[in-house]
Amino acid sequence: CDWSSDVCSSDLFTKLEKEGVPGSPALWQWSRFIIRKDLERELKKVLKEKEWTPVDFEKAFGREGQPEVSFTTSAGTFRLEGFMDRVDLKDDGKSLRVVDYKSGTKEGFKNDSVKEGTKIQMPLYLWACRTLYPGKAPEQAVYEFLTAKGGYGETTFDAKDPAKVEEPLKALLATAAEAVEQGLFPAAAKACERCDYRTLCGPGAEKRGERKKEDQKVGNYFKLEELP
Repeated sequence: CDWSSDVCSSDLFTKLEKEGVPGSPALWQWSRFIIRKDLERELKKVLKEKEWTPVDFEKAFGREGQPEVSFTTSAGTFRLEGFMDRVDLKDDGKSLRVVDYKSGTKEGFKNDSVKEGTKIQMPLYLWACRTLYPGKAPEQAVYEFLTAKGGYGETTFDAKDPAKVEEPLKALLATAAEAVEQGLFPAAAKACERCDYRTLCGPGAEKRGERKKEDQKVGNYFKLEELP
């Protein structure tokens, strides 16, 4: 596609219009303008990049017809599934970077963080790269925020230390398997103010969540809060 002449984005917009996706015509006109500007901004950024070159887009794994990726813990071996927005190769020909695009806000995202096991996406992708690209070393993952809502910023996850990738996956997968086997799914009550289902828990959910931490049966569950 010739992005400089807007041919590619125009074709995509036309396809969406034929499918009846847009709503209000006036709002759609404004959305088209904003989306096109954001895409152009990202394209220019990628073209200026000297150290890294994209080699794959929407790289899938674990799905039908795609390479299998597994991860073994004390609780067993897990088959992982997903797809990566973009994979870059460094100019040394040996190192990889995973880029995940975000259209929302940067709130809750920090460098080198899995946010107590709630943002495990990057370690999962970096682990998958070991299987998908033999002979290459996953070096870094990046959340790239494409819109003004996210300030056109980014947060990074440094993978030079393999333990930073492996330890969060071990903790989360083993704990999840234990919870499923025992039927233990305690409400941590960590983000009640943003939860769409808060009314189902009723009043006092936060206090109940705090008291639940004293229950030894779910000790491993709440240990996930120790993850950076």
